[in-house]
Amino acid sequence: MLFATRACLVCHGWNAVAGGGAPDLRYSPAITDAATFRTIVKEGGLKLNGMPPFPQFTDKELEDLRFYLRGRRRASRRRTCSAWRPLRRATPSRRTSPANGTS
Repeated sequence: MLFATRACLVCHGWNAVAGGGAPDLRYSPAITDAATFRTIVKEGGLKLNGMPPFPQFTDKELEDLRFYLRGRRRASRRRTCSAWRPLRRATPSRRTSPANGTS
């Protein structure tokens, strides 16, 4: 797996879940666009922000990595959505009030 063997996990955490040193790549908008992803990862587009370039990645490896990250995003959303339960509509309670004479 490229993510583990190319030092990505050192900064971006195991399985692309942020490890504290760098952003959680599952939610990066860069993974939705191949050209942006290439500029950042291979060409060093965010070098000034601390992201080193990785020119050794082939174009196929870049796409494999990008789709791995997109898959991790989908997996995290499924876990979040499966835990979601619709709220039951609360029924209004009837309060008694000495002012209106009900008890």
